[in-house]
Amino acid sequence: MVERNGSRGPARAMTSRIDHALFGYADGHRQLASTLRLPSQDLYHLGAASDLASDVRLDPSESYVTGLPLPDSRRYALIRTWPAPEMPRPGCVWSHVLLLDDATLSTQRDMSTFFALFRNPKQTDRSFYTLPISSMPTVGLEVVVRSELVVETIESYYARETAFLNAGVAAEQIEAAIAAVWSQQWPRLRAGFSFRTARLGSTRRRNAKYDVQVAPPESPRTVTPSAWAVAAASDASSHVVTPLRRFLWRYGRDLQDPRDRFRLLVETYLAAAGSERLPMTAAVEVFDRLQGEDDGSILKNDILGFGTSSLSICPPVSFLDMLRLLDARGSDAVVDIEEVGRRFERLPVGEAIEVVNFATSDGNRLERLREPIFEWTVARADDGIINAIGRPALRAKILTKRPDLITRRAIADLSGEDLAGLFEVCGTGEARKTVVETAVRRDLGEEAADILSRSLEATGAAAIDADLAGELHEAWRRPVANARDALLATDLLSRAGSLSDVLAIANLLGLARGVFAVGRSAANWSLRWHSLKRDVSEQVVSDIEAEFFSAALNEAGQAGWDLIAAVLPELRGTINRQPLGGEARRTLDRSLPYLDYDNWDLNRRMLLALHAMYRRTPTSDVLLSRAGLSEAEAEFVRIGPKEEPKKKVGLFWWLG
Repeated sequence: MVERNGSRGPARAMTSRIDHALFGYADGHRQLASTLRLPSQDLYHLGAASDLASDVRLDPSESYVTGLPLPDSRRYALIRTWPAPEMPRPGCVWSHVLLLDDATLSTQRDMSTFFALFRNPKQTDRSFYTLPISSMPTVGLEVVVRSELVVETIESYYARETAFLNAGVAAEQIEAAIAAVWSQQWPRLRAGFSFRTARLGSTRRRNAKYDVQVAPPESPRTVTPSAWAVAAASDASSHVVTPLRRFLWRYGRDLQDPRDRFRLLVETYLAAAGSERLPMTAAVEVFDRLQGEDDGSILKNDILGFGTSSLSICPPVSFLDMLRLLDARGSDAVVDIEEVGRRFERLPVGEAIEVVNFATSDGNRLERLREPIFEWTVARADDGIINAIGRPALRAKILTKRPDLITRRAIADLSGEDLAGLFEVCGTGEARKTVVETAVRRDLGEEAADILSRSLEATGAAAIDADLAGELHEAWRRPVANARDALLATDLLSRAGSLSDVLAIANLLGLARGVFAVGRSAANWSLRWHSLKRDVSEQVVSDIEAEFFSAALNEAGQAGWDLIAAVLPELRGTINRQPLGGEARRTLDRSLPYLDYDNWDLNRRMLLALHAMYRRTPTSDVLLSRAGLSEAEAEFVRIGPKEEPKKKVGLFWWLG
């Protein structure tokens, strides 16, 4: 019968007829009537069980109950025995035997109901025992169940010990306690349960046939009952189907040794009570105890969350704990991949990350689930998932599949090898730019030169930026220097914000002298010169200005004039304030016309050089004014000196 909540439990009432038999004295103790023909071996067992128990004193007003399975007929014998003092032989008894089949054992909720079916043959016509019983009372034993008797029975019986109940307790209460324990049991347990309520003598003797017996108490002892036994006793004493009862009936039915596993079920129920997830410790205990593939498969599948339905009672473990259990078992061969995938899709982000970290880690034995879990993670990945994955190698593997999720944060701690792998898959867009910006801060070994050649401008710019920030890995310096000529053709000047940046770029490229090549042309330098921060010494500024002045003279053209206009005012100002020294003086001496008289006059030599340049490429008065020249000086540049220098030396074009 299915209970209202969908879980299977014992039925409320019997729907089939019950066979029964009568045993008593007739030239010996034997079967006198029966509605069922039993195998001879079962008759032999019943003959012994229905006769007066040894070492038992039975007053005329008393009776006792015996219960035991009959293996050949697969029936259960429930027997009540009365004394028969009227018979000629001392110790004769009458015994009414109920022969319960599997269907009856499986559908009756309250087993004490059967106790009301017994009829004393001294008060009943013999024909009653020749027809099956077709009606059942609506209630069982109306006796308050004493919990201490139930606890004692449960704790001893499920420890595979004989439970000896106190003979000083009223027979009705003992029968009620036994019926309560019997009612709690699922069909397989019921079919194997054996008991006898006959009061033994002063000496306890263990009868191997009966698990529960009645005997005088031994010396008093104080034993605190186990929590699981107290919980089970509370359920057994209840007159309703409790959640624990439903739990026992659902998960007990496929246990290979139900008596040994009863405590495990109760403790599992208690561990799961009020929780959406079964604690891992409880789950491990179940799997350690139920190691057979078919031993407790219903419970184990519900714990793992496989094939669950409305009948499931035990909450599953978390997804991660499910994987740990499968790993501990050494096999995920029984897993339904699609079902696991549906569960994974519903996981919160934090739990999904824990799952993929575990599933893809080295050493686990999740042969079938490892790759699907990775692919499911790739499919649902977003910035939150990527950035929360702690293992850089795993993050890199996901990003290889999802380059759209590449960000500086996501790849900040990746190895050089992983970054080189990402470079291969991320195309030419923003993702590749992000990769190279991080890669130049890692040792990529031989991959550095390859990346630089395949993405010259982006990688070169990233290397320069990293160098300016003091973060360029030393392994990149040689590849960058080797690519100098190709890099000089790119817009390197755009990476500089100051003159110190310009110097750093020149040093990175291995430029032996000067920085002019960094800007490629006079036109480029003339546009950028004034925007560069002067964060170097005045001497260095003069060195650069002198270099640019010389380069502009060589380049000629309008771009040369623009660069002269940019640097000459500041350079002449320095010359007019103090004697020019250092590399600036040496550069000008190499570049300007040489005079054998007043050669110290740099201003005059500059004007002569400008005049020679003007003769080749005239420029406007406005530009000459921007170059800081006075009217007289501008006139000198346009017209030249009144007399030529007396001596011309050097290899300069303006001396030819």
